[in-house]
Amino acid sequence: MSFFKDKKILVVDDEEGIRDLVVGELEFNGAICYQAESGQGAVEVYKAQKLNAVISDIRMPNGDGLYFLETIRDLNLDPCTMIFMTGFSDIPLEEFYDRGVEAVIAKPFRLEQLMATLEMALTVPRMAWRRAARVVAVLNIELDWAGLSAPILTKTYNFGRGGIFVQTMKKDMPKVGARARFKIFYIHEGKDEVLAGELIVRWVRSEPELGIPSGFGAEFVGMSQEQMDEIASITGLARTRVYIPKK
Repeated sequence: MSFFKDKKILVVDDEEGIRDLVVGELEFNGAICYQAESGQGAVEVYKAQKLNAVISDIRMPNGDGLYFLETIRDLNLDPCTMIFMTGFSDIPLEEFYDRGVEAVIAKPFRLEQLMATLEMALTVPRMAWRRAARVVAVLNIELDWAGLSAPILTKTYNFGRGGIFVQTMKKDMPKVGARARFKIFYIHEGKDEVLAGELIVRWVRSEPELGIPSGFGAEFVGMSQEQMDEIASITGLARTRVYIPKK
């Protein structure tokens, strides 16, 4: 039985050929598909259907991808797995990761890549941290990535349901796409504890903005549900819908 059998998936793109390509592959694998050619149309489908996932273009007339994300948030609709596609390199991707998007794929894309990304996003356990206001949780964190002469010790500045914003000076800033090893230091029941894992850098802010420090947003990679629950516990965040916070 196909992994996608009976999963409800909305495909949004103003190019009919791309919609037909993606929908054809999904329906061949047993998915139940809906289509929209704009952000406005996507909102209407989202309100009417309980979806498992959305695959959407970013730049479209009559409501782009950011309009779609902001509208479903403002309407307080239940979130689902979101994957976005773009043919432009100047898109500020932090805006999308901050709003819960699981992945952004460059156009032109390989259909196998899109399907694999969607399956992973639907399979990997995600924390159900939703709806509550974001709370800043500052903890010591040690980071190490290729190009550093030695690991650096800095501060986590905020947590989301799938990622983290880390305060970093410009001279130590990693590149987007870099993988970093981390150790978060905290105290639990009077004992010093360490939580270790891996991050992938999704965006960087090389200069402070409006009182927000320079740093980068990164997604947790390969974390077990137990580890994710531990992060939720140590930060005191029960629910938040922000995926990778940007401030």
